[in-house]
Amino acid sequence: MAKNAYQKTLREIDFDDYTAVREIACTLGEWNLIQQYTVPAQQQISIGGNELVGGGTQGLHAYIRLDDTSGQAVGAIRVVMCDANDANTQVLIEKSHLEWSASSTPDRTKSLLLPLSQIAVREDSKIKIEYKPDASNTIYEADADTDIQLPITIEQG
Repeated sequence: MAKNAYQKTLREIDFDDYTAVREIACTLGEWNLIQQYTVPAQQQISIGGNELVGGGTQGLHAYIRLDDTSGQAVGAIRVVMCDANDANTQVLIEKSHLEWSASSTPDRTKSLLLPLSQIAVREDSKIKIEYKPDASNTIYEADADTDIQLPITIEQG
């Protein structure tokens, strides 16, 4: 049976633990879980995607901005894939907060572009967003500037 593949952008509201008022306490020097997305039944998901642009292939626009009480939270942000039991984890991309938040609009000249990952997660596995702050802080999901736009490619079938 052929598989149907399509691209989607995961937003804050798509993640498992999203609530508009959640506060996430983050510890200096540790990777803190910000959000996770559990892969639905009969799907396989890869981070990123490819688009033909000007005769060549480019990745898809990605944007993550986390805010604390003083504004944009400073530190590193990474995307991780892991199995349903959290036993096997693989880091797919790790960048500074400035690289993730270069452009909130899909401007290819400014955006962080994510090509299609060769690694995919299957049903019940997880995609996680983790944050390692430069100073202990609290991330506020209710902050108007906190935003997640993570491109994925979904295969069904």
